[in-house]
Amino acid sequence: MAIAQLNIAKANYDASGDDQPRHDGCAIAFNELLLNRAKVRVHEDSVRVFEQELKGEQENFNAGIVGN
Repeated sequence: MAIAQLNIAKANYDASGDDQPRHDGCAIAFNELLLNRAKVRVHEDSVRVFEQELKGEQENFNAGIVGN
């Protein structure tokens, strides 16, 4: 969700058509930084989910509920 919201905000900013001096490159770089941070958080959350699934499967294996 956060990534999609940042993409929308970036697209709206890009579409605004401001004729300001081209400090837009800085704004775009900042938006990309925010987007990349959000992506990192999403990937970290995914890793945590996979680690929890692995832990559950290891516990099931150790308890003899599942086989190799």
